[in-house]
Amino acid sequence: MSETSFRAELEKLINCQSMENGSNTPDYVLAAFLMNCLFAFDAATKARDLHRTGIAPASPSVPGPGPGFDARDYLAPWGYNKG
Repeated sequence: MSETSFRAELEKLINCQSMENGSNTPDYVLAAFLMNCLFAFDAATKARDLHRTGIAPASPSVPGPGPGFDARDYLAPWGYNKG
């Protein structure tokens, strides 16, 4: 499943379950937030693995979440290169 189709499905799920009602936030904003959480967690696990092994992880299996934010940038202090 592509990032675009996953995000679209996530937006639909948020809407169908009315999960946006508590915060009065648009579905697409909540979906983008959750996608960014997934990318940040991916970056954190790669940083953890680098810390534990001293070996840089392979290229991320998922692309950055979009313009202006790339959770993989958090790996730079540990010597990770997005390549």
